[in-house]
Amino acid sequence: MIRENNNFFRCPSCKDELKNNKLNFECERCKKKFIKTQKYEDFFMEENNYKSSQNLKTILNDIERKNYQYAIENFLNQNSSLQSELKNTKWSRVIDGGFHGIGKNNSNCLCIGSELGNEVEILSNIYNRVFSIHHIDEILQFQHHRLKNLNNNTILLKSNPIKLPFPDNFFDFIFCGFSLENIPKLNNIEKDYELRFLNEIKRVLNPQGVFYIGTKNKLGKKFSSKLIEDDKFSKNQFSIKDVESLFKKSKINLKSYWVIPSLNKPHYSAKLNDSITSSWFYKNLDVFLKEESLQLKQKIGAFFLGRIPGRLSNSLMRKFSPYIIHCGSKGNFSNTIEEIIQAETGYSNYLLVSRRSKIKIISIDEKGNSRKVTSINRYEHNFPKIIEKFERVFPKMHDPLNKIWIEDWIPGRKLEPSNLKEVINTMKWLIDFQKKSNQGIVSEKEINIEIEDLKEGLNHFPKEKFELFSLWLNEYKKYILTKKIPITGVHGDFWIGNILFDSRQKKISVIDWELFREKGNSLYDFMLFLYNLMTMVKGDDPISSFSK
Repeated sequence: MIRENNNFFRCPSCKDELKNNKLNFECERCKKKFIKTQKYEDFFMEENNYKSSQNLKTILNDIERKNYQYAIENFLNQNSSLQSELKNTKWSRVIDGGFHGIGKNNSNCLCIGSELGNEVEILSNIYNRVFSIHHIDEILQFQHHRLKNLNNNTILLKSNPIKLPFPDNFFDFIFCGFSLENIPKLNNIEKDYELRFLNEIKRVLNPQGVFYIGTKNKLGKKFSSKLIEDDKFSKNQFSIKDVESLFKKSKINLKSYWVIPSLNKPHYSAKLNDSITSSWFYKNLDVFLKEESLQLKQKIGAFFLGRIPGRLSNSLMRKFSPYIIHCGSKGNFSNTIEEIIQAETGYSNYLLVSRRSKIKIISIDEKGNSRKVTSINRYEHNFPKIIEKFERVFPKMHDPLNKIWIEDWIPGRKLEPSNLKEVINTMKWLIDFQKKSNQGIVSEKEINIEIEDLKEGLNHFPKEKFELFSLWLNEYKKYILTKKIPITGVHGDFWIGNILFDSRQKKISVIDWELFREKGNSLYDFMLFLYNLMTMVKGDDPISSFSK
């Protein structure tokens, strides 16, 4: 983290420059002093009665007793669902909705209200300097321990979000982890608090910068308990019109987006007024949702949603989308990645899809046909001068190393697992791919490396399950050492959702090469595909039904 002699802080009250003393920052006009603690800068001027959760206090105690790594492992043993937030942040999607506003300028970023610090950690891999503010001491102490040995470009501050200690026009991007309903009211001021907050954001945002915040849609409905995350929101919820009115009063230009399933898991999102994209999303629900996980009522609903006219589908999304993303700017958003992609492809309708380590933007023409797909690496600082046009032709299967690239959309529908001809053609495709990429026979050393990698991936399972899986892996190792297994290229995610059948050309295409490896065990893709097929067979005993 950065603890340097800097001159970018301002007095939270009068906004004058501060004198940077050894132990504090001093405002010569207000005569106020702001303490430099060992872990963060303290610009909080209100009485502090805000406390963290008992869980966080326990973690901090464990850090003091032993170390950060021990404390996190101990906590995750009982809270494994937080792996992606505390340990595997590379796969966390919590800031992906912000890619509607993230642009090519990447100097200064402000993160408001991050608790565990995963948003700050991710943003520090995108921006040159990231400021994290919160009003609770323990949260900032935890972020200090988490971030101190990572990227040396984060600065922690205790601050009130309506009294920010920064100069005018300072930030390229501001990410707010609080929803608009839950902006903490730290001054005992209820009237026009949200408006005061927006005005302060506008002051510190540069003319080309973008501010991100979310709301829970006042009219939104939970149309699937498996899809919608149950966040804790204030009862004081805002309608879309309420938010539009607030931004208008602040003279901040606004773009709003529907998002599913939630702000923390923004798997799919698009502009609220984009009826073409809403209609396209409904028509392709079977591509995005695992059909086998849907109940009969949900399947019927998806069937009818796919046949709704564009304008009506857009109205439904405004009404039923559970959460709304809002991006604000003093300018015209021209520096955002979205706008640059729009200019590059010529298509103004698009769906943002949050994936494991990337963001994908699907560009759709005026007739509702998908035309291009743009991939954006979540972790990357430098924006390229030219966006690469990429064509994936064997043996060139790896994703490019660039931050962003554009490919043509591959036509086709998801493979039908009950269609024997399509399944056989898929197996033929895989066999042909492996023949082209054959590089010899897997050695004992390579098998040992594979086994250790698999065991490492099992560490987050409960101890009793880990021991059982380890026993199976040992049996697998004994078996595979007696066989001659080819080394081939491995797709890495060879399941039905990534296999497309073009009925016009009678052609199998495979998408999503994010996990591709040039050298690997040729059994991997076969086993993943067969397992996926078996689990999708209907009946009480899928394996028996599949074997028949």
